[in-house]
Amino acid sequence: MPGNRQGNPTNSPVIQAIIDAIDVARDVHDNDAATKLQAALSALQRNKRLTHNADAKYNAHRYPDKSITYTKVATYDQCPARFNLSRDAQSLLSWMGSVVSQDGLVCVPQSYMASILRISNRQQLRRAINELIQDQYIVIYDQPPKGSHQATTYMMDRRIIRSGKDPNDNDIDNYITLTTSHKDKLHTTTAYQQAIITQKRPDGKIIRIGTVVPTNTPTDTKEKEPVRTQQQRTSSKSKPKPPIESTTNDTINTNNLSIPAPDTDIDDIMLDIIGKEMFV
Repeated sequence: MPGNRQGNPTNSPVIQAIIDAIDVARDVHDNDAATKLQAALSALQRNKRLTHNADAKYNAHRYPDKSITYTKVATYDQCPARFNLSRDAQSLLSWMGSVVSQDGLVCVPQSYMASILRISNRQQLRRAINELIQDQYIVIYDQPPKGSHQATTYMMDRRIIRSGKDPNDNDIDNYITLTTSHKDKLHTTTAYQQAIITQKRPDGKIIRIGTVVPTNTPTDTKEKEPVRTQQQRTSSKSKPKPPIESTTNDTINTNNLSIPAPDTDIDDIMLDIIGKEMFV
């Protein structure tokens, strides 16, 4: 991270881990541990080959780049605000997510971006970049000096889009530190939320269909509740309901619509129970 370059100018993950460990040792007033860790840090800082080999060994434990073939993107409920972005900004964000490193970093010349996204107007591209920065989907991680031909390095919000490993709490804190404010897009209110419709096909096969439903529009249509035993009814009452941010889709309860999992013995659930106005 740019803020951690003191004592770690090469952004070595091993050196940074020791620096962080020293900080923690000092916070808990463990002077003996801090002294020993400082000795290890000094040994690494004096020996560039040792540091290089240690970093290589560390990187070998990570999710191998050659095995990453998909980008993980937050679901609609987790970040509905990104669909309010302009078309150019949405396209740019999606493309950046397809080339981002596991650390959430992207560094590509704007001429390449314009060519790939077929944006002939450079100002149009800059507007899309500034929009993503303004709404904190990306932040400037490293800005080359003026007059330099090097490209700017951006960091993406890995809670929204990422490649490989998931961000930990420190990764998220570091990202927030780089932003201009602590606005949280992941819990933006929206008029719709995700839902799963379960439907029985004529051949008896039960399928699950993704859709969205209005968040504040009640429905008068009641589905037939599956027959359950007294034990099942008792146990289901004792289980807490999952929070709204939960990404578990085994059972979704929304707008008074209880949608059972596909292995439940149910009657047909027709698409129009959500509301005919959705499909107009």
